[in-house]
Amino acid sequence: MAALDDASLQLKVVEKEPESIEAVLRIASKLEAYESILYPKGTPQAPEGGKGQRKYKEVYSVETNKTDKDAQLQQQIAELKEVARLKSQKDKCGPCTV
Repeated sequence: MAALDDASLQLKVVEKEPESIEAVLRIASKLEAYESILYPKGTPQAPEGGKGQRKYKEVYSVETNKTDKDAQLQQQIAELKEVARLKSQKDKCGPCTV
């Protein structure tokens, strides 16, 4: 366990109560892998061997005038309902004209 050279990792492994050295290695490997996923270190390498840059995800919200968008949506819904109504009438009439 002392070979882990990381007190917090040692504590986490001990908490799992491993029964063999193989279990210690398996638990420590998993915990290190989880930590490297959550807290990456260093600069990533680009596919061509150059240095890459980290990309941070950011979320932006765009505020719009909801009344304009709502009015547009209501207009589109009304148009679609009218098209559906006309199509329904045409299907009922068969060869007759509407």
